[in-house]
This record gives sequence, structure tokens and C-alpha cells, in this order.
Amino acid sequence: MKKLRKMLGNVESQEVKEMMQVIDSQDLKTISMWALDVVREIPGLESLKQICADVINEKEEKVHLKIAIKKENDKLKDLNFLDEIAARTIIAATGVYLTPTKALDYIFYYASYRAYYDLGFEDTKAHYDAYASQIIKNLLVRLKEVSKEKVEKPLNLKWNC
Repeated sequence: MKKLRKMLGNVESQEVKEMMQVIDSQDLKTISMWALDVVREIPGLESLKQICADVINEKEEKVHLKIAIKKENDKLKDLNFLDEIAARTIIAATGVYLTPTKALDYIFYYASYRAYYDLGFEDTKAHYDAYASQIIKNLLVRLKEVSKEKVEKPLNLKWNC
């Protein structure tokens, strides 16, 4: 079996750079809800998606939710590869709210999940990379659709990459 990558995407690509600029211009709630809306489309893993929603909707104290995320994270070793990437995507989406720079992890995990979900496990690296690039472009379009023109407190993140 080919070596499968848990993250796909290139931080130096034009679509990722543009994604980072759009994220910078938005507030925390906007990018968090965008991430949550996308992960809701992932089949299964409902308890993990509920934790993500609870974090973003501030239904419980952050400390309790971080413990719940840690417990779910500990279960990843028991999942098949595709479910593991799906779970990592959801955990990263949750992380966007707790640490907004986690948006890059979220983007790359989601691109990997969608590539392997849609293409299977036997394709070429070049095809996976091209497909992931298109997935990221689609995520960018979705983010722009929910972005606000004027934001009172934009994130203005320091990406360190």
C-alpha cells in the first residue's frame, strides 16, 4: 500500500496564501462557524461533531471541552485511516475556535480526507496533490461566501509559517 498522508496541501500555494488573508480579515466566530459547517458534511463521528459544535457555540466551559477533545483524540489509534483523518479534521475545526491558527491544520486535514474519500487509496501523489488544491480552492470560495465585508475585530494572525 502507498504511503498515505494525513495532511494534503501546500502552505506556499496561492490558494492557501489567499485563505490566510481572508481568515485574517474575519472574526473568530465567522471562521469557526465556517469550519463547523464544513465538518457537518463528514459522515459519522457524530459525538465528535457535537463536541465541535459545543465548543464553537460556547455551551460548556472550555476546560471541559478540551478534556472531551483529548479523550476523543486518544481514540484515534483505533480508527481506520479515513476515519482517523475525518476525526482529525473535526478536531482541527474545533481547534480553530480555541486557536485560530489551527485553521491551516483544518484545511490540510480536510483536503486529505476529501481526496482519499473521493479518490480512494491507490492514486498518484500528483493527482492527490492536484485534487487537494482544488478542495482548498472550494473551501476558500465557501469562506468568502460567509465572510463579512467590515469586521469590528479582525483576527490579524501571526501564522509563523
